[in-house]
Amino acid sequence: MANIIGCKVGRLPFDYLGIKVGANMSRIANWSGVLETIKGRLQSWKSNLLSIGGRLTLIKSVLSSLPVYYLSLYKAPVAVIEAIEKMMRHFLWCGSKEGRGLHWVSWEIVTKPKKVGGLGISKIEDVNSALLAK
Repeated sequence: MANIIGCKVGRLPFDYLGIKVGANMSRIANWSGVLETIKGRLQSWKSNLLSIGGRLTLIKSVLSSLPVYYLSLYKAPVAVIEAIEKMMRHFLWCGSKEGRGLHWVSWEIVTKPKKVGGLGISKIEDVNSALLAK
């Protein structure tokens, strides 16, 4: 059939427009592209030159939006959500330096709306659920 149509035979899964087609997205390994994109973006920023307010703005505007396309199509595994939020936490409190930093406030408080004393960062799990409910 492929010869008649003039196309080549491929295998699943394959990437199409950045999405893995035919992959089991409940496997953590299939989310590695998203995690690597976030890591790469974090490494490109000079976070030691940014204030906490600057890092917070980058988290809310850039990091929260990077995985949105994937999250709108697939239910993210808990381990992936935890990995993304861990990178966000580390960037907010520690910047780019390696090692442990002091987390001044719990992540539960940070992810609350500003009206109730939080910093307004969206929880990845809530974003995922909202996008899948569309």
